[in-house]
Amino acid sequence: MSADGRTWRVAFIGAGYISAYHAEALRALPGAQLTAVCDANTARARALADRWGCERVHASPAELLAAGGIDVVHVLTPPDAHAAIARAALETGVHVLLEKPMAPDPEACAQLVALAAERELVLGVSHNFLFAEPYEQLRADLAAGRLGRLQHVSVSWKRELAEATRGPFDAFALRRPTNVLLEVGVHSLAHLLDLVGEPERLDVVARHPIDLPGGGRCYRSWQVHAWAGETSVDLHWLLGPGFEEHRLEVQGTLGSGWVDLANDTYWLDRATRYAFDFDRFHRVRRRGRALLRQARRTLTGYALSKLWSGARGEPYGDSIRRSVSCFYEQLEAAAGRPPDARIGASFGRRVVELAVRIGERSGVGELEEAAKRAAPAASGPAARPRILVLGGTGFIGRELVRQLLAAGHGVRVLARNPGAAVFEGPRSRLELLRGDLRSREDLTEALEGIECVYHLAKTDARSFAEYRSTDIEPARMLAELCLEHAVKRLVFTGTIDSLYLGPGAGRVSDETPLDPGIRNRNNYARAKAEIEALLSGYHRERGLPLVICRPAIVIGSGGNPCHGGIGIWNGLGVCQILGDGAHALPLVLVEDVAAALVALLDRPGVEGRTYNLSAPPSLSALEYVHEIEQHTGFEIQAVRVSAWRFFLADLAKWLVKLAVRHPDASRRPTLRDWRCREQHAAFDSAGARRDLGWEPVAERAELIERGIRRPLDEWLR
Repeated sequence: MSADGRTWRVAFIGAGYISAYHAEALRALPGAQLTAVCDANTARARALADRWGCERVHASPAELLAAGGIDVVHVLTPPDAHAAIARAALETGVHVLLEKPMAPDPEACAQLVALAAERELVLGVSHNFLFAEPYEQLRADLAAGRLGRLQHVSVSWKRELAEATRGPFDAFALRRPTNVLLEVGVHSLAHLLDLVGEPERLDVVARHPIDLPGGGRCYRSWQVHAWAGETSVDLHWLLGPGFEEHRLEVQGTLGSGWVDLANDTYWLDRATRYAFDFDRFHRVRRRGRALLRQARRTLTGYALSKLWSGARGEPYGDSIRRSVSCFYEQLEAAAGRPPDARIGASFGRRVVELAVRIGERSGVGELEEAAKRAAPAASGPAARPRILVLGGTGFIGRELVRQLLAAGHGVRVLARNPGAAVFEGPRSRLELLRGDLRSREDLTEALEGIECVYHLAKTDARSFAEYRSTDIEPARMLAELCLEHAVKRLVFTGTIDSLYLGPGAGRVSDETPLDPGIRNRNNYARAKAEIEALLSGYHRERGLPLVICRPAIVIGSGGNPCHGGIGIWNGLGVCQILGDGAHALPLVLVEDVAAALVALLDRPGVEGRTYNLSAPPSLSALEYVHEIEQHTGFEIQAVRVSAWRFFLADLAKWLVKLAVRHPDASRRPTLRDWRCREQHAAFDSAGARRDLGWEPVAERAELIERGIRRPLDEWLR
């Protein structure tokens, strides 16, 4: 409860991935309740609201604030929207918690601090790693004097900035070369300011530049050396692919403290009472025991959190829970709890000021925003397009658009974020339209003048109920609108995952029916199958001019070499392969898949047909991993794992979901689903060859070069 005994009524502005962590954090606070969710994507907002028992959904911050009934707003949008939203909320008399960074501009941050003070409202900024339990242990040891006088602080962040490789290339972090300091660097800068205060000297080096599609540049390696009084500081950010680390080392006159935030561990290294050789033994043993104890605690906390909302949970979520809890304690400061400076707006402003200062010292310079170098959200092509691509910013979609433009066609792409990909080809024939597949109005506008629709769009839903609202029902609406607009052809891309591919699958042709046990398969396979059945029904009963394609394991330029069709990857270093990994897989190049889709544009007599798109088998999972090793010189752990192992783990998780009434508990795990991932089937793509004149790359060496080596070079550049 708040100081006067009431519950804080909370609204989220932004329903992206971070919102689920904030919702979990609120659930652990008895004095706060999620009351409203606001997002321009109202379907996403509704899904979040339904999951957490919240009734109110709004499409804009202005609409939310005008409706009233809110005490606190969590701003969970991209950073460039923070200042305007926070200002509007404060002017309405609402307390505000901002996700980091506070805002990209220090002046805007200062104005927000002043406005909050003027209105006597609490304005907080969540730098969640400041509240991670291992870091809290380090702070406690420093405060107790166990490390002595602080001499050196080192912070290392090694984690891929995925947007620089796979997009969206207009993401905030990529709009200027120095924006990575505001997106990623602020985590480390918050630790620097908390531990040693404002640095007096900064030496900054930015290296490893990569040119981004469509223009612009991203620097993947940053090194900062600083001094604060007598304490030296080293900061290192590596933003390319590789082994992930997030560590702090603090050296003092009496010992060293080590925080491993990636693995949720901390240890204090100090001299013991034993003689030198025995001292070394006892220090190492103490470290090993501490790490083992903390590893058990982390695993136990994660398991218990699935049964009890008050449990510690996984480390990242726990750090957010602690940060959010600290903010609400600050709201209660009037009741006698002193505020924690780490969550305060003044601290958030100092972090942004330091990030901007480092950017200025780097010598990198400012580039134009990605919005100026990429296509605008809506553009007018020279000729009205007759082709609509849904999912055109994805892996296959980008290549499809490229080939359509190269063939001289006018193309319209409908996407929630049209700048999420940079398209190659004549821009005069490309129209980018901002919109949502779940909006009837947006679809109606997109279909104006369209003769052919390619439907490649998909979402990453957490439950089948979400798939139904985000994928299946929009497909039904699309079918209805295609009929209303007299569209001449609808091409839907399903997936081979909707078929039975386990032991004994044998030869799979275009006529092979969907897996009869599809209801107990994974949600993605089931959703794609339901859309196939739905659209096929419209074809039979109402004459929808439908063609279905089922691409196999699609590889190639622009894709991730750690493909889930090969195995379950833990970074590039480990691949868990289901089964023996020795049989050939149904691989196909992305260029070949797009070529088949282009061939369907005007091909007569193919309505109602389904085409499997797979090249002749030539590589097994083990051989795929071996080719990565050969090309990179890296040692990759290819571990063959029985499907039983994954099934039993999945079954245990399902039992927990049943116990806590999770929305995805309706899907019962099956061994059949896991055996299908072994990919035993032999695919027959004779129909596409016959009807479309399709000839995918079948030569092993060329498949390896274009499907494995080129994506690796792109990924590791």
